[in-house]
Amino acid sequence: MKKRFTHKDLITFHKLLVERRRKAASTFAHFSKDAFNNVSRRDGDLSALPSELADASSQAFDQALALDLLANGADTIGMIDAALHRIKHGKFGECASCGRPIPKARLKALPFATLCVRCRQREECGGFSDDE
Repeated sequence: MKKRFTHKDLITFHKLLVERRRKAASTFAHFSKDAFNNVSRRDGDLSALPSELADASSQAFDQALALDLLANGADTIGMIDAALHRIKHGKFGECASCGRPIPKARLKALPFATLCVRCRQREECGGFSDDE
């Protein structure tokens, strides 16, 4: 069976994935600080209560957003690690659904992609596509 990618291609994808992982981990660390930073304070001044409630609401929103971004970052790091594992074990670039090759252009744009375009569209449409 002919190899899908050359050794040089795999090195290029590996470097791309490692760099994306480094950036994702840096962003993850940044949002970890934001998500778990407790910035609320109480000084006992009831005249400031409405602004404190607004501040608390804003802080709660900011913390929820940071937690969502943190979860997204963790997911991205996991997908990158899985792609690095596929490179190591000779499965990189194979669609997890149909087994066909994932186009190189798609992998350049999204190197941790696990599905070819057709299977991804099928998944997004609930299993059906317009041409079936």
